[in-house]
Amino acid sequence: MLKKFFSRINQPSLYIVPVEGKISDIENQMQDNFKINYANFEMKLPCKKIEKRRDDSASKFKFTGIIIDKSKGKGIFIEIPASIPPKDKNGKGISFETYSKMLYMTPDKFNFFKPFFLVANKKEVEKYQEELLLFNLKSVSTVVPHLDGIYKFESSNVKGFQFIDLYNIKKNKLVKVRIFDKNDNQYELTFIGFSQQEIDYTLASIRFKE
Repeated sequence: MLKKFFSRINQPSLYIVPVEGKISDIENQMQDNFKINYANFEMKLPCKKIEKRRDDSASKFKFTGIIIDKSKGKGIFIEIPASIPPKDKNGKGISFETYSKMLYMTPDKFNFFKPFFLVANKKEVEKYQEELLLFNLKSVSTVVPHLDGIYKFESSNVKGFQFIDLYNIKKNKLVKVRIFDKNDNQYELTFIGFSQQEIDYTLASIRFKE
């Protein structure tokens, strides 16, 4: 029953694993840029100015919404996501390595009935419980309409994952990116109306503050 439920036909997004991507270093190819600050990093947007910015600094998950061109439906939203499970008492999210491990998990590599054969092996049971938790997290984290793939990228300045939705990218619509700093603090960027080149430009410009 579980095998059928988690089949490629019923749950195709769970079989998508990250592919190594690379942020195109195109910073010198765009003259127009508008620098913004958020939490502990700054970045440049490919525009001369912004039309409107709204900050919600009172929220635990600080939110910033930036409208670049309302007539074209172009903007970006940045927030500190509600990460599950919390890593410590302060609610810090899981590490980049653990998040990556989660995204590489697929139903065909997971034995749902394994615990019944490991009741006497505490370490194996704990390992299974961890994998089950990560698998459940992936089933939630990959709920993206028309998900076609996941890019994993790392540079000297930033690392993270871009959830590829070709349907929306072609229409210059919504694209989600999860980034991590050196201390594994997580931030979610939602690009609306950005081309892939503009997304790469923005990601390449990110500089975290020490």
